[in-house]
Amino acid sequence: MQRYMVCDWVALCPGRPLILLVLLFGFWLSLPPKWSCACSCVEPGPPLEEREKAAVVFRGEVVSVREFPILFGTWGSRDPTTIKFKVQTAWKGVAYPTRYVTTARSGSSCGYPFVAGTEYVVYSRLGLGWQVSLCSRTRPLAEAAQDMVDLGPGTPPSSWNRATLSLLVLLLAVVTWFGRRQRYATKR
Repeated sequence: MQRYMVCDWVALCPGRPLILLVLLFGFWLSLPPKWSCACSCVEPGPPLEEREKAAVVFRGEVVSVREFPILFGTWGSRDPTTIKFKVQTAWKGVAYPTRYVTTARSGSSCGYPFVAGTEYVVYSRLGLGWQVSLCSRTRPLAEAAQDMVDLGPGTPPSSWNRATLSLLVLLLAVVTWFGRRQRYATKR
């Protein structure tokens, strides 16, 4: 009886390593990617329906578009871009005079291509901050005539921001504390 070593099968069938290599390569190609960068959207609904889905709806002018720096020489299409708005009107959410939203850097990842100095009607959802995408009903004001009619007049932004309200509450607390302190001091 003849004994074969483990590597002798290669000598007996010279085509086997090639077949094995082709099978392994085919299996590798059939594995799904970790993620893909394709944007596919369903057409957004009418303005009132989209307002109900959104966390914040406002009309504002883009003051600045800030893309984060490229690290290690590469960037991804999903990297965030921060957009600063000067708000003129709000239909949903608190109407601050300034609002920041984020979007993906590229349209291939559904990032919205905001342009500084242009006014938009923005429908933003809450994710990691206020997020806007190509799939939302967000559009330039020039293309949003139906939105303006359906949404109505809205409310202008309030000059009372969080810092002002916090200082006002702190001042009220200090005045109340001193008033009670003096009242208790006169009773003794």
